Amino acid sequence: MTMAQALRQEGRQEGIQEGIQKGKAESARTIALQLLANGVDRAIVKMSTGLSDAEMNALMGRVNSAKN
Repeated sequence: MTMAQALRQEGRQEGIQEGIQKGKAESARTIALQLLANGVDRAIVKMSTGLSDAEMNALMGRVNSAKN
């Protein structure tokens, strides 16, 4: 394998891992949004999904907007 091929392969692997991580984060946000909309306590949702305070605040804003 040439150096260029090895670097290309490494780049592919990094891209795949990044995609997996983004997918997991999006799934966590989707699940958190559903839980919050159904009245599950914010602290439980945060602990269960690992989302940050900023992400939780954004989701709470969406939940509150949907209720109005």
